Amino acid sequence: MGKVVLTGNGLSVGLNKGFGLENITETFFNNLSSEHQKFVQHHMDRIQKGKYVQVDFEEAIASIEQVHDSLDSYVNFLLNDKEGQKYLKTEGLTVDEIQNHLNKIKEIILSYTASIIEIIDGNVHWDQIGEKLSGFVNWLQKELSQERDEVDLFTLNFDLLLETILLRIVGSDEFTDFHVKSWNL
Repeated sequence: MGKVVLTGNGLSVGLNKGFGLENITETFFNNLSSEHQKFVQHHMDRIQKGKYVQVDFEEAIASIEQVHDSLDSYVNFLLNDKEGQKYLKTEGLTVDEIQNHLNKIKEIILSYTASIIEIIDGNVHWDQIGEKLSGFVNWLQKELSQERDEVDLFTLNFDLLLETILLRIVGSDEFTDFHVKSWNL
């Protein structure tokens, strides 16, 4: 039986405090257009003294993704289902406005991803990993060398950090990196 290792944002914050959710949230929010900021503010309801203060943005982005998925499902029903098309015709509706809103939500989610990449880009270096995360690296090496079966490593982030560690300690031929693309651009 193999082992499963799950890492989260705590590993990244151990390397660089700039990877903290509060910083990611602030960078993301400041990079949005005012129209997109209003959408996020309206749906997240986390404004204090006129400033967006959501610290746990993982919760916030999950909520935005749920809005997107629900709206996407409704648009698909209206466009691709006979009953949906019948409803559009009966009510004299068009899908254009809903589709436009769906695209704006998608832009917000992609902006979040871009903000994370902007923060991470150029801030993951092996010398810093060795200095600040040597305990984790040593533990991971031990676990990987002792396990006879596969070790499945999962991260909740866009984790260049974990990939950098794995490339260094096990090599590119010994692990499979994958990401399931869920957005059609």
